[in-house]
Parts: sequence; C-alpha cells; structure tokens
Amino acid sequence: MGKVFYIRYKKRGSGVFALFVSLLVIATVVCVALDGVSTEDTFSEQTPAIRGVSTDSGIYAVTVIVDSQKWEDIRLVLEACEGYGITAVCFMDIAWITANKSHAAEICEKHIPALLVSTDFSDAPRSDVMTYMAVMNDKFMSLTGNYPKYVRYDGADAGCLSSVLSAYGQFYISAETVLSETAVQIRAGGITEIYPSGKETVYAFAKTVATAVTNALEPVPLNEMLYPQGSEVNANGYQQK
Repeated sequence: MGKVFYIRYKKRGSGVFALFVSLLVIATVVCVALDGVSTEDTFSEQTPAIRGVSTDSGIYAVTVIVDSQKWEDIRLVLEACEGYGITAVCFMDIAWITANKSHAAEICEKHIPALLVSTDFSDAPRSDVMTYMAVMNDKFMSLTGNYPKYVRYDGADAGCLSSVLSAYGQFYISAETVLSETAVQIRAGGITEIYPSGKETVYAFAKTVATAVTNALEPVPLNEMLYPQGSEVNANGYQQK
C-alpha cells in the first residue's frame, strides 16, 4: 500500500530529432486520450464518498468487501444475499482477483463486481492519480470483463480520487452502516457494507435483514438506488435528487 506510482520515460534512441519526434507522438496520444478530461491539480471538486441517497422510498443496498478473508466466509455471505434476493456489489482489488480468478468469476455471475483501492494518494498530482486509475480500470476489465462502475477506497489518504472517479464516470462508494459480527440498523436509502468474518457475520446479517423487513425496508441493487453520476452529494455522503 505504497504511494501512487509516477510514470517516467527513459530516453531511447541516439538522435535529438528522434527523441523530439517520440515525445511529440507521446504528447499527441495523451492529449487525445484525455480530451475533455481535466488533469489539473484542483481539490475544489472533491466530494465525500457516497454512503446512501436521500429518498422517501423504503429501499437500501448491500455491498461486500472481498479481500483477505477465507473464501468459505465470503461464500457464506454471498449465499445469504442470494437467499434474501439481494444482488450485492462486491469490492475486490486487483491482487485478489488475480490470485482468485475462479472465485472472482463466481462473484461476477450472480453479483456486481467492483474495484477496491487502497493506494495512498496523499500529495499525488491529479494527473498521476488519473494514470493510476486508468491502469487499474484496464486491469479490472481485462480480468473480469466488466468496467468497474463502483470504487471503494480503503487506504490512508484518498487525495483527489473523488474528482478523478467523477471524470471517469465512476461512483465513489462508502457505506452508512458496516456489518461484520454484530447486527446493524439499516436506514432507508443507506448502503450497508458487509465484511465477511465467519458464521457470526451470517447470523448478524440475518438479524439485520429481519429488522429491515419489519421496518418495511426492501433491498435493491445499488444501480437502482443511486442517482445519476454527478448528482450532488451532501456533507453526510448522501446523494441528492
């Protein structure tokens, strides 16, 4: 979980003219790739991660963090989601997907794959964060066949990540409540995040869902609950209509 990497080009070729032409080509490609996408280092565009939406409807969404847990624990939670008719957004990082391709494929079949990022972006220029995320998005797409529409940050400092994700048309997601081994109270319009840690998580999830039913709350896929990308997000992390 080191700092975001920086791209450096090594000098190749022997002639000054060849070097000039090479740099001109690189500059042209970069300009075309980033056409219409600002790479300026501006932090005025930063917004909080989305924890839910402001709504009068009795709905909520579920996300699952997939990283270093045992696959059996992850599978139990996913099966519980399926039993309750819940399509979960599952956040996975590139290293986990690479090491667990068959399990990642299982997740993609029944749930929504999403990207988990933990790189420290503190003091990183916006252009470097954009380059880093472009690489991660490409790797995710290559491994899963899906573009990561949702991104969860789990690092020390997100820096300018929120504005970069907005530029790439991605949602910066967090959660209203986090469930691991203890039941939580679900709020209408809120995102409930599950961190699998054994059978206790499944029991806590069952209690949580039962309470939600009592309170006339219904789970929906995250894409059916969120407002369009770019909608205002208030200081509490709730999207506004």
